[in-house]
Amino acid sequence: MAKRLEAICNQATCLGSIFTPTADELRLKMQDLCHSLILQEESPEASHKIEDLLWKKVYHLTVRVFKQFKETATNNEISLFAVHLFSGVGFYSNLIDVLKKELSMDPAFLDVQTSKRIEKGMQTVHRTMIFEGDLYRYLEETGSHRCLNQAMFWYQQAILWNPSVGIPHNQLGTISSTDNYGLHAIYHYMRW
Repeated sequence: MAKRLEAICNQATCLGSIFTPTADELRLKMQDLCHSLILQEESPEASHKIEDLLWKKVYHLTVRVFKQFKETATNNEISLFAVHLFSGVGFYSNLIDVLKKELSMDPAFLDVQTSKRIEKGMQTVHRTMIFEGDLYRYLEETGSHRCLNQAMFWYQQAILWNPSVGIPHNQLGTISSTDNYGLHAIYHYMRW
């Protein structure tokens, strides 16, 4: 599935060519499969690989094609891309909700195995918050308004969730590079 999605994106002749029924069906199947595996997988390392595969093949490949054909894309093609990103926002929001529900177990009843699942869940929620921010940041490029505010919100949530990881600071630095003579960006880059 992943190789077929990559081939579709590599052979794209325009932005719209990656939003065929076949490509959409492949992305949905991969998304559903990865969702199930993320929830079932015990190992944080394996879960991270699955999350990474999902992000790269279902979403980031389409961003790459969008950037490649942005100047020649029609309004309809840009709308298809924006709808795809908004569906990703919904997908990742749902994943966060499911994982947070799993994480709200009573600590008194935790055993070693459950503790590992909670650690994995915490890491997955953190990365998913960053993915949410990235999706909103890319949506801003489609002309969707107020998406940078949402991107900043998700990056800030990721910082609150796990302050020791610097990626959200880097993303906030990128967004705020023109604010306040670049001082906000410097702050976030220094935090990272």
